Amino acid sequence: MTDRSTWEIAEVNKGRVAPMIRASHYLHRMPAVVPCALALSVGGWIRGAVVWAIPPHETEKRYGGITWELARLWLDDILPRNSESWFIARAVKHVRVEHGE
Repeated sequence: MTDRSTWEIAEVNKGRVAPMIRASHYLHRMPAVVPCALALSVGGWIRGAVVWAIPPHETEKRYGGITWELARLWLDDILPRNSESWFIARAVKHVRVEHGE
């Protein structure tokens, strides 16, 4: 489980990670508008999720462009320390590569 080279990150339909968010995230619900959801699979099982959402319109004005917010982050407690940082770094890279301009 600690060999992160075998972990897989894939963009998925938000419905694929919604059950984990509803069951385990403290808000227990998905954001309304989800342009990207990522699943972290370990050994064929989803063990984490990052959900990107569209923030309020004022955010685009403030930062001068299209902005997404990391709205939900969930990782299974069986994953090792610093898995959250590892996953967030790769999620940001995924958005820049796959959805950047």
